[in-house]
Amino acid sequence: MSTPDAGVAVYRGQTLDDRIDERRKQLLDAAFTLLAHGGITAITMRAVARQASLSPRYFYESFADRSALLAAMFEQTMVAFAQAVSTAIQASATDPLSQTKAAIAAVTELLDSDPTIARLLQESLAEDALRDTASAAIPRFIEMTAGLLIDDAWYRTADPIKMRLDISALTGSLTRLFIDRSERRFDVSRDDFIDYCTGLIADLVQRRQSRR
Repeated sequence: MSTPDAGVAVYRGQTLDDRIDERRKQLLDAAFTLLAHGGITAITMRAVARQASLSPRYFYESFADRSALLAAMFEQTMVAFAQAVSTAIQASATDPLSQTKAAIAAVTELLDSDPTIARLLQESLAEDALRDTASAAIPRFIEMTAGLLIDDAWYRTADPIKMRLDISALTGSLTRLFIDRSERRFDVSRDDFIDYCTGLIADLVQRRQSRR
């Protein structure tokens, strides 16, 4: 909760901004609950307001429309991924391969602990309101992870078109792997899955760097 400035109206210990922030969080929490039980199509303005026990007018206090809410949900998810990966990398050994493995393990753990995130990841790619956002955000995240293994000198001279093709290939492969795992489409241990994904990134980067 923020500390109110002199002259700022306070009601029951909260400023107006505090109350707006709290209602926004209630709406987001409600949207994730609806996603978990009914998928992304269950998320409507009225359903979210009802789930949050708020008047529909408060929806527009925080979000211009349904698309803005979905974008906020996706942004919150990407922030959670980035924070988990950053924490894992800082706690891992300093060699690039170990850091890449730690990043993959962090994502795996996050998806295992909250299947709703995996559902958002999957359904966002088929949702008109989120497709562009997801198509831009997921490759950026993959590029950040792959970048742990890339030599800086090589990166500065790399063919940017081939780099984008590589990132696109990794994005499709890893996204599908994580979704399939969340849906239990194959029987593989957590450690073997992490090793496979780490190897997928490492192999592609090493092949590309060997063609200097």
